[in-house]
Amino acid sequence: MNRQTKRMGALVFAVAASAATVASAQGMNAPMASNAGYWGDSGSTVVRDPYGLCWHSGSYASSDALIGCDRTAPPPVVHKPMMKPAPKPMAKAAPAPAPVMTKPAVLERVTFGSDALFAFDHYDLKPAARARLDALVQRMHGARINAIHVVGYTDSIGTEKYNQKLSERRADSVRNYLIRDGVPADIITAEGRGKHDFVASNRTAAGRAKNRRVEVEVDGSRTTMR
Repeated sequence: MNRQTKRMGALVFAVAASAATVASAQGMNAPMASNAGYWGDSGSTVVRDPYGLCWHSGSYASSDALIGCDRTAPPPVVHKPMMKPAPKPMAKAAPAPAPVMTKPAVLERVTFGSDALFAFDHYDLKPAARARLDALVQRMHGARINAIHVVGYTDSIGTEKYNQKLSERRADSVRNYLIRDGVPADIITAEGRGKHDFVASNRTAAGRAKNRRVEVEVDGSRTTMR
């Protein structure tokens, strides 16, 4: 062995010894030389140079990079806590069925014979007529009344003008009594139609009696449960 070869061997040994000293000073966590890309000591620990850098061998390639030398450790995997599913909302009880409103066009239509309500050729109510109207008001209790229409009629005896006026007065008498009985005045209307719209023949006394009448039409509704 010539003098130059001995000198190169001594230099490599010195560098290796220095690197081993640095690696030893960095503790037990030094990377292990697990491949041929790094110089390692007798314990397979990667040798570092005086600057703390890992010593590459002549065959080092980037694929040989070790964590702690030329590659950093991947960040730790953080496991997110399992989220508890949100509680299901409580089922709401089915609402009770709502009352069904029945709205017939006419809640009630009552025809009073004029002979039962009034004396002949008069428009003042008889006592028996008041009792019959009171019964009508009682039947309307609990109902929603939209309108009440009172219509007076006469037979064909007498002039057109006279019968028209008499039918109007009789209808007004019924309307005013219903108002005194508690029915709101703004929902009651009254009119007279004289001897028109007859329901029987005016040639007989029985027919004329049917034509002398007062009709009360009640427009409203009642609430019923189904």
